[in-house]
Amino acid sequence: MNSTHSPDTQGLSEIQFDASMMDDFPAMVWGVRLDGSACYYNKAARAFSGDLQEGAEGGAWLDQVHPEDRNYCFTAMRAAFDRREPFEIEFRMRRHDGEYRWLVDRGAPMRNPGGEITGYLGVAHDVTSHRTADLARRESEEQVRLLSAVTHDMIWNWDLRSRQVLCNAALISTLGEFPSDTKSALAWWRGRLHPDDASRVWQAFLRAIEDGYASISY
Repeated sequence: MNSTHSPDTQGLSEIQFDASMMDDFPAMVWGVRLDGSACYYNKAARAFSGDLQEGAEGGAWLDQVHPEDRNYCFTAMRAAFDRREPFEIEFRMRRHDGEYRWLVDRGAPMRNPGGEITGYLGVAHDVTSHRTADLARRESEEQVRLLSAVTHDMIWNWDLRSRQVLCNAALISTLGEFPSDTKSALAWWRGRLHPDDASRVWQAFLRAIEDGYASISY
């Protein structure tokens, strides 16, 4: 896309906001008319998509939304437009490199000097990393839950993706409450090792992280 930004002056005038201030805003900012046609995208929005343009047909942006989310997006936004109400939606949208990213998009109606709603101004945030971490956490919780259902052994799970430590009821009842964040959990665990075993067990634990598996007696 051409880096020279020439905003749709008529569209910006209709929805009344200062484009020069919004252009360097770190989140993705967009403006549309009530018919859904775009009248503004800031630098972050254009950098994300690579080809979003002002003046595009109403459904052009929808082409970049994940096929499974398109109907939901269109229906939710159209309903908000019809009711002249703010909205918040979460969906997947294709980035310029072809990867679909999860966005949280919030929009609100904009009024002209006469008080008439003539368009919507919105802000979108990429929340993919948060969703990935949440999914990893839920997967870890499910693993601990399933293992706990078939054994009375003490179980803990350090998820390297979410950097959280989970443990089962047997461990908590024996050793006490286990900190959930990695740094605190490791300090908690090392502090409970017998002094004669601490160095040996810690070195074996570090090797296990590299190798993916270890059986340690202590």
